[in-house]
Order: sequence, then C-alpha cells, then structure tokens
Amino acid sequence: LAHLLVSHIYWENHTPLSWKLLEKAITVSIVPPLLVLALLSHKVVPNRKHHPAAYRLYLELVKRHALSLLPQIRGSGYHRTMNSIDDILHLSEIFGLPNHEPGSILLAFVFSIVWQLVDASLDDEGLLELTSNKSSNWPHDMEIDGLLKRNDNHGLLEKANTEMAITLIQFLLQNEVTSRILHLAISLPSPELAHLLVSHIYWENHTPLSWKLLEKAITVSIVPPLLVLALLSHKVVPNRKHHPAAYRLYLELLKRHAFSLMPLIRGSGYHRTMNSIDDILHLSEIFGLPNHEPGSILLAFVFSIVWQLVDASLDDEGLLELTSNKSSNWPHDMEIEH
Repeated sequence: LAHLLVSHIYWENHTPLSWKLLEKAITVSIVPPLLVLALLSHKVVPNRKHHPAAYRLYLELVKRHALSLLPQIRGSGYHRTMNSIDDILHLSEIFGLPNHEPGSILLAFVFSIVWQLVDASLDDEGLLELTSNKSSNWPHDMEIDGLLKRNDNHGLLEKANTEMAITLIQFLLQNEVTSRILHLAISLPSPELAHLLVSHIYWENHTPLSWKLLEKAITVSIVPPLLVLALLSHKVVPNRKHHPAAYRLYLELLKRHAFSLMPLIRGSGYHRTMNSIDDILHLSEIFGLPNHEPGSILLAFVFSIVWQLVDASLDDEGLLELTSNKSSNWPHDMEIEH
C-alpha cells in the first residue's frame, strides 16, 4: 500500500488529495512511515526544484515521522520494512552492510536522510536569507492545499524549503535518538566535515546558506568549533578587506565558540582536533612546541587568535605603518591573496 500511494503521486497525481491520503495512511498506521519516507526521498528530493511543494510536504513528513522509531522496531513488520527500504535505497551496498541486518539498515537510513538534506541544502545555496529569528515554526496540521496552489510563489517556496531543511537537520542532530545513531555511523565531531564546509565557502560559495550550514554544524557538535575557527582564520582574516562580510561572520563565530574549551577537552576527538589545527597553522613549528602535545597546541592556538586580531586591528587602523617592522610577526597575516 505504501508503494501504491507514493507511486500514485509522481507526478500526474501530485494533488492535495493524494498527499492527504498518504498522510492519513501514515497517521493511522496502515503504511510504514519509514518506508514512505524512503520512497519519497528517492523521488522528491532529486526533483525538489521542479516540485518545491512536494519537497516541502516531504520535509513535513520527515519532521513528523522520521523519529518514530520504537513503534516500528517493535512492530511485526520491522524486518520486512527494513528489507524494502534497503531494496529502494541500496543501503547495504552503499555502506557495505553484511547480512542485511535490519538494525544496521535503520542506522544507515537515518544517516542517509540527514546527509541527503545536507547535500540538498548545499546544492540550493544562496536561497536562504540571514535572519535573527532562531526559532522554527512547525505547523500543527500539514498545509497541503495551500502549498500546492502556490505556483506563482515558486521561488519563495524554494527559499522557505531551504530554511526548513536546515532547521530540520538541526532538529534531527539534536534529537537524542538520531544523534546517537549518527555517532555510531561516523566519528563526530568530524574534522573531515569541517574541512568540507569551510573550503566550500572560499570564495565562489560565500553565501548566507553556506555560513548558516557552518554555524548549525558547530551548534549541534558535528564539527569541532576550534578547528572551524582555525580553518577560517587561515583564509578569512588575510582577506578581510576584500571580504568584510566574511570577516564579520568569522568574528561572530569567534565570539560564540572560541572559548567553549571544556567540551572539546573532554571529548573523544580532542587529540585529533588539536593535531588538525597544528597541521593548518603550524603552531608547533612557530612556537617550538615539543611532541605536538595537545594542551600546548591549544594554548598556542588561543594566543594566536588573540594576537591575530590585534595585528588585524592595528593594520586596519594604519598603526602598523608607524612601526619599523610593518607587521606583528604573525605569519599568516602576511599571506594575502590578491
């Protein structure tokens, strides 16, 4: 029935009635919610730009039903549902899962849902405006008719979808169940993801969406904050005069996250993060630190951040020109790209 209701929608029957039937079928538990989400993700997300209303309704269903895991795990059709999801998304093949074990498929599915939203949001960059409103207003009832009638607001709906997707990513990562699943799937916080998100910004993708994703990733602890700041300081500060908005956003992140040290020190990835920062900024070499000891690297990094800001501020006020040295000997400020 799940296959029938979902396949009915693409795309000749993409109507309010079809979506209402699907939503009601999930609500009264006559179709497996996760299977419906798998079927929709396979078709709706790749076609989100052509059918933004369908993408919005899919996001609503993810918000409502993606975390309803226990009733499905305890249900009699759990193994069958997981096998069906695996047949659709090929998770065992992609993630190298042996024996098609349902628990492993569930883990891979939750991971894939989150990462698909991340990929979609990165692809849709530039559509999200920075806003001071930090809250998310999820409607109590799915507004199906109104969404499907907004053909004249196609672009506005795409913008709203992107913002909703980012908020949904944050929601899924902050949820205790899904966050534990993701920690099992990958080592979090992830230095690799930090490198990816930061390198994505320079400079072709210097957009509100890219910065919003980066900030959300720090907030929900899937990237190490100090590593992000190290990566940004290496590029943004030397280019602050060409990209003042990027410098301002860097300073905002610095204000929020530079001194969140205790969670980092107590975290399992502390040594790995410090080594990554040292590789970027060469702190052991500059300060003569023996053995790459993480505590010493952390101390040098905090000092270097403060010194770099002093150097930048003096330079921006023209005060460095009054000295014979012309610079404050912070090496990375000298690597200015023209």
